[in-house]
Amino acid sequence: MPLDPAAKSLLDLINSLDTVPMAEMTPQMMRGGMKLPADESPVVMAQIHDVVIAGSALPISARVYVPHSNAEQLPLCLFYHGGGFVVGDLVDYDSWCRRIADKAGAIIVSVNYALAPEYKFPQGPDDCYQALLWAESNAVNYGGDKRKIAVMGDSAGGCMAAVVCQRALAEQGPAICHQVLIYPVTDFNFDTTSYINNGEGYFLTRERMQWFWNHYLENTEQGALPYASPIRSESLCGLPSATVITAQYDPLLAEGKSYSDKLTSHGVSTTYRMYEGMFHGFTSFINMLEQADQSIDFIASQLQQSFSEA
Repeated sequence: MPLDPAAKSLLDLINSLDTVPMAEMTPQMMRGGMKLPADESPVVMAQIHDVVIAGSALPISARVYVPHSNAEQLPLCLFYHGGGFVVGDLVDYDSWCRRIADKAGAIIVSVNYALAPEYKFPQGPDDCYQALLWAESNAVNYGGDKRKIAVMGDSAGGCMAAVVCQRALAEQGPAICHQVLIYPVTDFNFDTTSYINNGEGYFLTRERMQWFWNHYLENTEQGALPYASPIRSESLCGLPSATVITAQYDPLLAEGKSYSDKLTSHGVSTTYRMYEGMFHGFTSFINMLEQADQSIDFIASQLQQSFSEA
């Protein structure tokens, strides 16, 4: 399928603003780059709590979204934002988290894990796992049910969510009932078919991903570690059920599909959906891309189903 017309218009605008060569780009410049317009009508929550979680290197800030509900206890989902391990914060995903919380009927805990290059691997995954431990211990304080905990992330955050699931299983940590991986980073490998086919012109580029990884890792050898590249894990058996979302015009398409396939082959119940005509990051463009709005509904329904089965 060709690039969706609305997606093409957005990409044309993004590409016209992307004028600084990656060789000259600094993390600070990247963080000050393009921001989505503010949501003029954000979904109203019953409660929002900004919290601080004790971390191994520094305190971890997080935001707890509690939707309106008549239920005595609500399921809970930790969300790890995207941004190539270098960019992203609670504000960037505020509207997105509100919508998921509302539609899924679940408490969302959005985690502001430490970013590279100031804090390189494995600090980010460590923070994300510490947030999971905190959520299990503190769920009751926000009306949450610690027996129904899911994790979710997009792009680099999808990598974090996958790694948290692997670590929770390996360390007999909190039980996770489902993982939602949205166009996840799963492998330190720039030679996949989708990097070759989609590596230029579709917002996320091969050069940009190499830039992100160079800031994230201390050295290239770390890229072979499962907690950096979750697809490198020898076994995925016993992991929680999964929903994996990819986009047709995304350099990460192949590694997302490969991780989904590996989960399935290792006995993990996995639902895979590729959004045709879309590019990396499309789910963030709510009210701008029809398929972004559709993906929110799909994610919420997958979470609801997993919680009902937990």
